[in-house]
Amino acid sequence: MSKIKDNIIRIINQIFRRNKIPMIDNVADYKGVKIKTQSKEYILTKSSEKREKDKINFFLTSLYISSSTKTPEQIANDVLQSEQYSRVVIEHPEINSLINEWQEKTKHYTYRDKIRLITIDYSQKLQGFDKKSIDDALNFLQRRRQNHGKNNDDIELDTETSKIFELITEYGQAIKRIFVDNNIDITHITSIAPEQLEGGVLKRSIDRANNYETERVNGVFASSYPIDGNNPYIARNNSGMIMLGKTTYIYGSDNIEVTQDSEGKKHAILRQPNYIYHINPDRFNPVCNLTVDPRSHEPVFEFSEEWISDSEVDISDHSQVRNIEQVKDVTSLLEHYTILCDTQNHEIGIKARQSKTKDEALKFITMKIKDGSVRNINQETGINDKDLSSIER
Repeated sequence: MSKIKDNIIRIINQIFRRNKIPMIDNVADYKGVKIKTQSKEYILTKSSEKREKDKINFFLTSLYISSSTKTPEQIANDVLQSEQYSRVVIEHPEINSLINEWQEKTKHYTYRDKIRLITIDYSQKLQGFDKKSIDDALNFLQRRRQNHGKNNDDIELDTETSKIFELITEYGQAIKRIFVDNNIDITHITSIAPEQLEGGVLKRSIDRANNYETERVNGVFASSYPIDGNNPYIARNNSGMIMLGKTTYIYGSDNIEVTQDSEGKKHAILRQPNYIYHINPDRFNPVCNLTVDPRSHEPVFEFSEEWISDSEVDISDHSQVRNIEQVKDVTSLLEHYTILCDTQNHEIGIKARQSKTKDEALKFITMKIKDGSVRNINQETGINDKDLSSIER
């Protein structure tokens, strides 16, 4: 196995050089295998056979996330078609099983898996920073939130802590490269029809906080949350929506009508339709954050799916806005969310969020449903109707 390991490492390092990826060391010690990256040396201490498999998985995955466009199949083919591999596989056909196993595991990966792996990769780079620098960066962001995203009282950052924020920017640009290189749209969803847009542009929202409330910006906001009929944003309006846990959100106004088709099936229809503006992400930047994982208690990066541009978007320019579609039927959302309409626009959702606990918030909402202040669209349609008092359990 050792000879096989050395040969496949040479094959993959050859591809690493061709793709300008940092080289991976192949030196073993008595405790495990050292894998050198730009920021840290990782020690794997598993059994020998499992260790070699993990190492090869690491190499192939590194190749996969280093390319913004290649699929796992294309990455495996890069290895299989290399001249060095052709010479080695004759003597060691077992190498095929290691590559095939990785390819089978990753064959259904999409660009979202690539983003997930990039997030893990960049989060691991944080381990190269000392605790003080991490704490300073987290405190900086916390102060931003306390100041509602304003920087007038920001703390001074030393050189090492500043590098963490440079890494956040680099992480965001790695995500952006996937969208740009693969021609993937981001979306701006609004109730304003194209013909009603003043000047034919999507205007910047002034002094509005990003999703992480770490910065207030004057920008056009968009989302990369998948538009697959199940994106909750397609039902929101200018009043917005409030998330409560994983399943419940408060729709900002009473804009949904329940209808019934000829077969007796009920549908949730927007009285005032929404419009999805499919936008080229080239002029936008993704909103990323530094936080602490609640399970591992380690510092990690995260991506909000939100994007921001500091310039207006001209909807007549097809290099900026590729397509516009109208949305009226939001029935499919009911399979995934509980849609609640605030019938009198009394900001029930915001009041619910001010509750001390989720249980308290849900009891408040249940009370408002009973007195008619809130409509439960799931209940009215009979689709995915849940007991709100136990929905979080």
